[in-house]
Amino acid sequence: MSRTITTILLLFACTGITRAQQETAISFDLDHRSRLVYWDEGLFPVGGWEGLFSRHRTIVGATWTPLPELALRAALANEFFRWYRHVDAPDFTFDEIFFENLFLRWQPGTLPLMLTLGRQNMIFDEGFVMMDGGPLDGSRAIYFNAARLDLLPATGHTVTLFALRQPRQDDLLPVLEAADRALLEVPTDAAGLYYTHDTGGGRGSAYYLYTHEEQDDAYDDSFARKVFRHTIGGRYSRSLVDGWRVTAEGNVQFGTGHFRPGIAEQQQRAWSWYAYATWQAADHPALSVDAGMYQYSGGRYDAGEGTQGDQHFAPLFARWPKWSESFIYTLIPLRGGVATWSNLLAPFLRLTWRVPPPLTVHATLQHIRESHESGGEGKDIGTLLILQAQIDAGHGLTGHALLERMWLRPDDVTVTADSYLWARLELRYRLRT
Repeated sequence: MSRTITTILLLFACTGITRAQQETAISFDLDHRSRLVYWDEGLFPVGGWEGLFSRHRTIVGATWTPLPELALRAALANEFFRWYRHVDAPDFTFDEIFFENLFLRWQPGTLPLMLTLGRQNMIFDEGFVMMDGGPLDGSRAIYFNAARLDLLPATGHTVTLFALRQPRQDDLLPVLEAADRALLEVPTDAAGLYYTHDTGGGRGSAYYLYTHEEQDDAYDDSFARKVFRHTIGGRYSRSLVDGWRVTAEGNVQFGTGHFRPGIAEQQQRAWSWYAYATWQAADHPALSVDAGMYQYSGGRYDAGEGTQGDQHFAPLFARWPKWSESFIYTLIPLRGGVATWSNLLAPFLRLTWRVPPPLTVHATLQHIRESHESGGEGKDIGTLLILQAQIDAGHGLTGHALLERMWLRPDDVTVTADSYLWARLELRYRLRT
């Protein structure tokens, strides 16, 4: 604890000195978010239970710019829960205070590059492969402990190189009142390259991600011990005529390792993709419709010499959540872990109506089924309806109401419920000085 307090005091001392020396060299920010979440018994479709809680997250940050090309950012965060309905309600605690961000950024004016070192957020395109560094902590944070280099060789071209280290728990920086919370099932190191090219009417991306997952000996044997993976993919989005736009992203994933406890080393061959077409009415630009599909591979394949390979896709740092805020929990009994997007196929239809400010309404319909046979016939999982109303009141104040309704297809094994209801209310305030 003394190390934490010392670090915090040093940060505030530095910011105080800087403000005295140069009023414009430091900026402060505040982000507070309160959520109320409810679900019924069907969310966990075997032995389910009703849940109701509020969660409150506060981030206080400061950015120091001693030179035009140099910036240091530090942000402290806390998120605590208050449970009202729970199968075994935990005692209330204020929870931990941790570093949401702590990084140094160098962007020289004479060179086309930007270097960022430390704890930072990294979201590429729609977040399909890189978004959340610690998926098991929910909405607590999405940071990566990383070194990132952005190169701009020419107008419209960006090349990003990065390397990162994500431990199972937050033990790289001081934590006040540590909650002993797991951020990942298995410690993961990764390195990658992300290239983007923007043109007048389109945007293309190509990427490569290498990951090494190795089990901590102090942890249990519920998860695979050592896995090496390579993920290669790309994304393209382009405007067409008469209000139409097409977007598609796909990747292949291959690796080797002990993917499941008690199973000998296997080869992996997997893939994932999504694609959709967007139509926006010329005479009503506030209305747009997306129609598309997404897929994550699953099952097994013949690897030769009488062996089977693993075909389940590993979403790695893109588990939380792109397609649904609720279905990530139903995936616990279906796929063995929260937000484990694998062996899934779903066509979807999405409508967005930008009502005159400050309201935007979204409606999405998905039909989710298994992507591949898994121990028998591939089966329907259910039909999911998502309704959301967002409001932007200005001056940093936003909020939303979100309702998700799933009609499940019971199989009397992993799914015994026939439906679930999940809902969330959010109010958020952001201040920048």
